[in-house]
Amino acid sequence: MPRRTMTRDEVLKAIRARHARGEAVVGLSLTLPKLYHAARKWFGCWREAVLAAGVPVKVPRKWSHERVLETIRRRHREGPPLAKVWLDDMGLRDAAAKHFGSWRNALLAAGLQVAPRRRWSRESILESLRAHYNRGHTAVHLIDRNLSAAVTRFFGNLDNACEAAGLPHRPGRWNKRRIVDTIQDYYVRGKPIRIVGFKDDRLGAAARRYFGSWRAAVAAAGLLNRMPPPLVPRRWSRQAVIDAIQNWHRQGVPVTSLWARDMNLYSAGKVQFGSWRSAVLAAGFEPGLRAWTQQLVVQEIQSLHEQGRPLSTTAAFCEASALAGAATRLFGSWKKALQAAGIRVASPANSRRPAKNRRSA
Repeated sequence: MPRRTMTRDEVLKAIRARHARGEAVVGLSLTLPKLYHAARKWFGCWREAVLAAGVPVKVPRKWSHERVLETIRRRHREGPPLAKVWLDDMGLRDAAAKHFGSWRNALLAAGLQVAPRRRWSRESILESLRAHYNRGHTAVHLIDRNLSAAVTRFFGNLDNACEAAGLPHRPGRWNKRRIVDTIQDYYVRGKPIRIVGFKDDRLGAAARRYFGSWRAAVAAAGLLNRMPPPLVPRRWSRQAVIDAIQNWHRQGVPVTSLWARDMNLYSAGKVQFGSWRSAVLAAGFEPGLRAWTQQLVVQEIQSLHEQGRPLSTTAAFCEASALAGAATRLFGSWKKALQAAGIRVASPANSRRPAKNRRSA
């Protein structure tokens, strides 16, 4: 099921509740991402959401070298730990990086002891992950940012690292095993496997993300033989267009009707020769002008309808401009020509009219 986004009133209520409890209303992009993104959706930015909730917003601090060092030393003495500064005071961390080049350089300038950078390996990452999971810490990106960065660098994402460490995946998260199981489950239920994701956008996106394509994910599920063969687009050349026109002519199909019989050939002829007339001339035939009559227009429209071609005004003038022009000339409009052919096409404007009438009522 898709995740439900918080409503505008729920965002305001949550901000007011945090303020009433004395909790911070800034720096929540990592700790409360759902609330933060909902606030940005409804109000444009987090600051405007806080103001709309009636909570006073502090004026942004103006940082200098001295103020950065003073704040770091005070926090070192009084807390909270400096290791959590990226989580609860991004302003200080950004100012330190701006004035000193990095957070590490700022700590050294403040006269504090800095632990040497840890050199990660695949084994040490897996060992640290197991230790965190044994303590019940699954949100590694919130607990140990260095470990989280190392996981991304060595394994691509946390799910891959958990799989390598033999740890359970986070609930509700996609992984290769879950994608394969879901594809097999949907197939057993009788859903069409040729449709990407079985009409489940989240499954389709996860399959492309983990396997590269829907077909590759189906192959991993052992169901590739149940998929229809991939469509290979035909590569047209000038000679291929000429051969196809001549082949249709030998079957007794006039070149003036090929646009209705073989739209791919018609489009390829215009691409390769600049126009359909030039393609017909190159094939050794005289295109001539078709003598349109009302009966012929009706027959062509009915033929397109039997082939399942779209018969909207836009589609007609794009794909069958000669027929559409003759229909307009002989019947007054494309719509009247459709009526003469006994074909009814719903109009978007007509489909919206009842709703408009109901609103006016």
